[in-house]
Amino acid sequence: MRWSEDIVGIDFADNGLVATRVAAGNPGPLRLLNAGWVQVDPAASDREWAAALRQLWRTAGLKTRTVCVSLRSRSALLRYFRYPSLDPVELASALGLEAEDSLQLPRGEIALDWHLSRPLPPSGTKVRSDVEGLLVAVPRKHLEQQLHILRLAGLFPVAVDAAPAALANLHAAVAPDASERAAVCLLQLAAHRADIAVVFGEQGLYARTLYPRGDSWEASLGPLMEGVQDALKYYVFKLGGQTVRRLLVGGTLPAQADFLAGLQQKAGVPVEKWDPAARLVPGSAHVRRLLAEAGRPPLETSLGLALRRFDDE
Repeated sequence: MRWSEDIVGIDFADNGLVATRVAAGNPGPLRLLNAGWVQVDPAASDREWAAALRQLWRTAGLKTRTVCVSLRSRSALLRYFRYPSLDPVELASALGLEAEDSLQLPRGEIALDWHLSRPLPPSGTKVRSDVEGLLVAVPRKHLEQQLHILRLAGLFPVAVDAAPAALANLHAAVAPDASERAAVCLLQLAAHRADIAVVFGEQGLYARTLYPRGDSWEASLGPLMEGVQDALKYYVFKLGGQTVRRLLVGGTLPAQADFLAGLQQKAGVPVEKWDPAARLVPGSAHVRRLLAEAGRPPLETSLGLALRRFDDE
């Protein structure tokens, strides 16, 4: 079955919600059909979050109720794995044990999934090459709370994605050609988090999330740059990846004028500001005005979520 209904991407951002709906140009650039955002107190109750979602649906003019949302939990585990010669059943068991050990929770209290850097062979067959990819795991209660909020708002969630995976999805959609998707690091900055995604090969993804030591990155620029540097070194030396060609930085950048230059010097990789929303065609005059608003929140994560498509045999 193919999901043909439009999907709204909802980013549970630092201080609110961001929603977008897109359409593929086929051929041509992506079209941004709807966009909207609303501020929410992070300490708000589930019902207050649901009320904010209903308000967002009205102001953004959204009709569909099918959504893909970002996973937001500081307890979420993002870890690259590599195992020798496992079939799908063995892989699921190994990753379950790894998640239990890392989160210190029994298997029944963990929600987990994984992204493979290359497809697995059919169940029951062995392969000589390593099985590798990205493990994502979170305490089940955190995921269930997010799903509860969505259902209170009358929405139908079809997927929950880690933010770095959504960024990789967006980059694949807006990159001019396949060569642009090889060994590129994406850094998405928000006030209270930084998502890193290294995309490589046909579907390779290495990711991690950083958090500032203070109230924002303004007072934690050193740790932020070191975290990016460590992620790049881990990818190259631990995973045996090819040299990252570019570091694309999006989101809300720190106010320091030389931030990008300092990051480039620290990371040793050419740094560019990333604004994929500028490549989208506004679907209406209202959307065009929203994109031009000063101080609008970053749309990247929400756009990557909205671009999810599902094919089930």
